[in-house]
Amino acid sequence: MSDLWRIKTTIRYGGGSTGDWSYYESQDSFEDALFSAALSAEANGRGEYRRRFRTWWRKLENDETPYVDRVVAVDRMVNDEWVPVKWKIVPPVLVVEEST
Repeated sequence: MSDLWRIKTTIRYGGGSTGDWSYYESQDSFEDALFSAALSAEANGRGEYRRRFRTWWRKLENDETPYVDRVVAVDRMVNDEWVPVKWKIVPPVLVVEEST
């Protein structure tokens, strides 16, 4: 049996929002999609890291990158049942050390 992952995201519009599941058979594709969705949600949301993510998000933004309001759920198929996947995104940090 091949691996199967899914991500549920919401997209905000006007006074409401809509959500949908995306399914992935490749772990690499799943991780890329989750990273992009999480970055979009952080950059376009109201969280404490919004400013840090906004510049990073703009560098990745293109016609194929969806605007995501929120990542609602992330699951993996295990023994024919969907099991929640724990994840987190850590803000990028730049450390500059002066040469001596």
